[in-house]
Amino acid sequence: MRTTFPGYAQTMIRVQSGAILCGHRHPQYSINVSYDDGLNWDAGTIIGYPSWAMGCMIEVEPDVVLVTYMNSDMGDVNQLDQQPLLAQRIRVTPNGIVPD
Repeated sequence: MRTTFPGYAQTMIRVQSGAILCGHRHPQYSINVSYDDGLNWDAGTIIGYPSWAMGCMIEVEPDVVLVTYMNSDMGDVNQLDQQPLLAQRIRVTPNGIVPD
């Protein structure tokens, strides 16, 4: 699928409402949403700030998605703020995504 935004290491999912989400790095870790089968995309929402990341998404409730992505700053894995895997729950709304 061709999109209208730059991004690397993409992951995509279609949620129950029919919206398509595309998670990717650049800029930062962002998610863009399409409500018309990928013809048009929103401006995107940055959800994380690792300098390098790869992610995965799964719908855990209708229109609620668990997003996991790597933290590029591996640092000391015993420190909570430097864990190698990050996760967020987001809700897909008609106006974009919001934290859940």
